[in-house]
Amino acid sequence: MSDGSARPPRRTQEQRRETTRTALLDATIESLAEVGYTGTTTRAVAARAGLTHGAQQHHYGTKLALVDAALKRFAQTLAESGPAVQMGRPESTSVSEWDRCVELLDSLWEMHRRQPVVGVISEMLALSRTDPEIRERMAENSTIAHLIARSSTATALPGLARVDGFGEWVLTVLAAMRGLLMLQPLGLQGEAGQTWDSMRDDLLAALRSKAAAQGVVV
Repeated sequence: MSDGSARPPRRTQEQRRETTRTALLDATIESLAEVGYTGTTTRAVAARAGLTHGAQQHHYGTKLALVDAALKRFAQTLAESGPAVQMGRPESTSVSEWDRCVELLDSLWEMHRRQPVVGVISEMLALSRTDPEIRERMAENSTIAHLIARSSTATALPGLARVDGFGEWVLTVLAAMRGLLMLQPLGLQGEAGQTWDSMRDDLLAALRSKAAAQGVVV
């Protein structure tokens, strides 16, 4: 005799697989943020996710495959909700486009500075010099990330995006941020007199110069 309570529907096999993958990728991001790529192990990730090592290997056969999937999902998250997306929303359009550009650069810098996973990308780029497999994965991920960055920034700053070379300027901005972050732990950026504020001003001056040369009003 039924007690009148309805049982929740059973999850499909695909739903269970997706739940497992999500747990593994979340655990991977946490591990990368804490101990970097070199310190991350598949066994530790599986334990962090509350899964067996065998379950992890079933979904992602190698550490690199696991990290690669986690970084791709991280990039997709930024594409959907990152600073450039926020700047492109209607409530942000009351601010002048140049001011939005300045604010966007500061927001991107804060994201790079506060998000430990960004440091992992620099770590893996360094490792890719001598590891062909990592190099292949990072080349693919870098291409995806750069396309996302150029597209989302152009959407947020449609007027400035008309400047010839704007896409390359965006990539220069990202490279400059990563370079400054790599120098910070060594204290070298102070010796060079380069801080984020001065670097941002140099980057903005370069964009303004490009715009002026092409007759684009900013």
